[in-house]
Amino acid sequence: MEDFKSTQHAWYIWLFSVAGLVGGLFIVFSSSFPSDQKTAVIPLFVFSLLLPICFSKLESTVTKDAVKIKFGIGLIHKTILISDIEDITFVQNKMWYGWGIRITPHGWLWNIKGKEAVQFKIKGKERFFRLGCEDMKAMQKAIKAKM
Repeated sequence: MEDFKSTQHAWYIWLFSVAGLVGGLFIVFSSSFPSDQKTAVIPLFVFSLLLPICFSKLESTVTKDAVKIKFGIGLIHKTILISDIEDITFVQNKMWYGWGIRITPHGWLWNIKGKEAVQFKIKGKERFFRLGCEDMKAMQKAIKAKM
């Protein structure tokens, strides 16, 4: 049973993906490109299809014993046990930390949009883990109720 669920969607990922597919189709059907060079477009097609599957949303779920996080359909995921969380706070990420999965001076950041994040202090780790979330206060409340 889940106590809290938040999903961030990244429409811009779909925009990049469609642009890549349209650009690739233009090259494939264009007479100005030699046919032997058109096979070089295959990686563009693959990337344009995998990008939204892997990174178009970030889903965070708080259950009775863990915080479960997954990008896209869940090929990239992480589980943080509630018993391993020492503290949880709200933070503002610097603009240059970007989106996606990043290493920052504070530790790992998983984010899809915005600068706000929930910062976890994990037992036995020196660095923090930051997670972008639509409703940080509700997530904090759900986690603190389990701690």
